[in-house]
Amino acid sequence: MLEARSVAVIGASAREGSVGHQTMVELLEGGFDGAVYPVNPKYDELFGHRCYASIADVPEPADLAVVSLANSLLEDTLRTCVDADVGSAVIYAASGERPGWGRFPPPVRDACSRRRGRVWLRHPSEHHR
Repeated sequence: MLEARSVAVIGASAREGSVGHQTMVELLEGGFDGAVYPVNPKYDELFGHRCYASIADVPEPADLAVVSLANSLLEDTLRTCVDADVGSAVIYAASGERPGWGRFPPPVRDACSRRRGRVWLRHPSEHHR
């Protein structure tokens, strides 16, 4: 995750103030020198980069996916990440459950555990101990 050479920003946006917008700005202006793939079916292009309708359309498996979507889209999106061989995911969404691994609903955990290897998940409310 920390040595990603390619990042897919799922929920990339032109809307200032959104997580998808700020993530793109940080990657592109912050010195990241790997491939950046904005993913959002609402756009053809963002920040001068081709925008993909789905993580499944990205031309290579991303090392990292930054996911900023509505909770209702999270399960299907993570299953698609698993199918696309995404290495890890950072999720900006609240599941409404108690802190800890349980914050990810069972279908999300199950989707990620079906991968041949594994997708690393980290909920933003969890802190490294």
